[in-house]
Amino acid sequence: MSRLISAADIRAIWDNLPEIDADNVGIRVIDSADRPLPQIGDILPPSRRWEDNNIVEGDYLNGTSAITVHSQSSYGRGQLDHIGGYYGDTILIIVGDDAEGGEDIGEIIIRQARVVDIIFCR
Repeated sequence: MSRLISAADIRAIWDNLPEIDADNVGIRVIDSADRPLPQIGDILPPSRRWEDNNIVEGDYLNGTSAITVHSQSSYGRGQLDHIGGYYGDTILIIVGDDAEGGEDIGEIIIRQARVVDIIFCR
């Protein structure tokens, strides 16, 4: 069941992440009721583009959207102060070799994002 996972919840998870050897690392919050739950090792599909809290039909990002933990160009932890939270019940830790910044503060778009950990928040 979906619930608000706050910036404080995400920060606590972030603070307890082990060192991950990857160029780009992100935290993705999902609702397990929305789709089949990915498994560790799965490559995630590109995220859909949203505009004004609505999905833009047929428009996808260049990869999977996540909260930046680490990217080739920066660390994103300070950006957590600018987000309110995300609705979902499962947190995916994702990695990838290629990424770009997203439109939202602290957002990273990871191409060919691979799931390396799953945290259940039910």
